[in-house]
Amino acid sequence: MLDQIPVAYAICYIWGTIGTGVILSQIGPKLIGANLQEACRQYEAEMSHGQPETGMGSAWHKLEIRAFEIAADSQAAGKSVAWVEAIHPETRMFIERIRRGDKIIDFDPGTILEAGDAVAVSAPTEALVAFEENNKEIVDKELLDIPVESVDLVVTHKNVDGKTLVDLAKADFARGVYLSKITRGATSVNIPILAQTTVQRGDILKLSGTKTHIELIEAAIGYADRPSDMTDLVWVGLFIFVFGMIGSLSVKIGGVPLTLSVSMGVLIGGLVLGWLRSVHPTFGRLPAPTMWFMNSVGLNVFIAIVGISAGPVFVSGLKSPGVGLLLGGMVATSVPMLLAPLIGRFVFKFHPAINLGACGGARTNTASAAMVADMAKSDIPMLGYAVPYAIQSECHAWHGDCADLLTCSFMRAVGQPGPFGRFLNACCVCDNLGSGPGPGPGQRHGGRSIGRRHHRVGLDRYRRRGAEAPGIVGRQRNSRVGIHGSPCGYRRQAV
Repeated sequence: MLDQIPVAYAICYIWGTIGTGVILSQIGPKLIGANLQEACRQYEAEMSHGQPETGMGSAWHKLEIRAFEIAADSQAAGKSVAWVEAIHPETRMFIERIRRGDKIIDFDPGTILEAGDAVAVSAPTEALVAFEENNKEIVDKELLDIPVESVDLVVTHKNVDGKTLVDLAKADFARGVYLSKITRGATSVNIPILAQTTVQRGDILKLSGTKTHIELIEAAIGYADRPSDMTDLVWVGLFIFVFGMIGSLSVKIGGVPLTLSVSMGVLIGGLVLGWLRSVHPTFGRLPAPTMWFMNSVGLNVFIAIVGISAGPVFVSGLKSPGVGLLLGGMVATSVPMLLAPLIGRFVFKFHPAINLGACGGARTNTASAAMVADMAKSDIPMLGYAVPYAIQSECHAWHGDCADLLTCSFMRAVGQPGPFGRFLNACCVCDNLGSGPGPGPGQRHGGRSIGRRHHRVGLDRYRRRGAEAPGIVGRQRNSRVGIHGSPCGYRRQAV
């Protein structure tokens, strides 16, 4: 049975990754009876309520600044700055600087523009062209010498959490700022820029604007995480050490040692550090190149270790259980993904556009969600990905141990031998948690069941005989039967 564990693990890991993407992107839309592209267009229309006629793409546009002289017959002459900025309500236009005579003056939204004033205006090209119809464009290097920057702003303030983009665009702190991208979650999922898209704490907004306006919005909603190639190794290392030590602690319940494990402790530490950084993003910096390196190299090394561990016994293990283990592993990893879209539709009433993305997040499988988004030709499915991904990352390791313990109890109760026992063993490792082998199949002897304890009790107990043997000890004609472990499985021996 020990030989079958790495085989089942390898089979389930590969199919669990590839199969999830195939099932969700190809079979998922048929299961929920939806045209994915049409559903995304419908959802986008619902989320676009209140946006300008020309779309949010024009309202949140990259920064472009040009200089104009206010003509005497211009509609801007004699009007306030706030009035001029609202000439084109369907787009965003801002006056950044004013030169009156030879001096650049300070101003506020109530300042009245006069004929002959030179103004620096930031807006999309279409609005600037329209403004030029009644005003003369000029060359004024000093007027246009405005410090401009593009930053990643991490949303940290509670007062903007849950608000829509169209509402935030009307706030005073959004004046002169242009949004080009929103990313969310540890996997940096791209969030569509729609009028009704809600902003959440921890979201990263890609903003452009003058330095003054960026400072205003930074003070109002979050922290500007300016580009840096430095990793905060002190905080990252500290959290790995502290939570790794916590995870190594063990508590015995009913004689069975229970522990988070070092890896689970480090995972919890990462979640805590990530949450703290989303609230106070002044420490724990992990630049994108470093994160990419850790994700790519770490995952590849992990897969290589799985292969190296499974290699010595893979062939012998595959010969022993045969095709049954392969099919059992595929069933164990496929059934949840076939049921998840149906549960999302009929139980949780998810919109078809985000249903399959949520299923990919619940499987912590970024590739599958990306395949769904590719089939939909839209980023809308990614809206359902981030929250299930975060929750499942925490629950993933916990429910693996619970499944092992429940299956152990079930096996000890029914003593089911044969292929079903092998299937249950595949189920214990189908989540690719690396938490170790699940319970082996029971063996019947004289109407009684012979099983074995979970591996964490210690494999050395398998070499014990008689009453100290793990599992339920079968008896036949007053003979006690123990279990001897061997590389090829288990055998009975009368004592």
